[in-house]
Amino acid sequence: MCGIVGYLGNKEAYPILIKGLRRLEYRGYDSAGVAIINDDNQLNVYKTIGKVSDLEDFCKDKNVSGHVGIVAGGGTVIDASSSNGKVVHRSLSSWWRNNFICGWRIF
Repeated sequence: MCGIVGYLGNKEAYPILIKGLRRLEYRGYDSAGVAIINDDNQLNVYKTIGKVSDLEDFCKDKNVSGHVGIVAGGGTVIDASSSNGKVVHRSLSSWWRNNFICGWRIF
């Protein structure tokens, strides 16, 4: 099951987003990503396969400053609507490509 946390406010978004995603991690995420708009209005998107701690490690040397952001964690994406009636496990990279930007636009 996916989890999405968003933040818009005066504080730095990244620590709040990570804390929120950690609270949802019991759902069994195997990937996570964060998108933050920095003070120069640039969108920085970082994503990893693994736990929330893997995302934190990946972002240690990245620009995660900003006051607007969204973070998402996901498990295996399952599509039970295949024509042969079998459950299909789709890759998470396609899930991010197709859904994360849509989620960002909604936010």
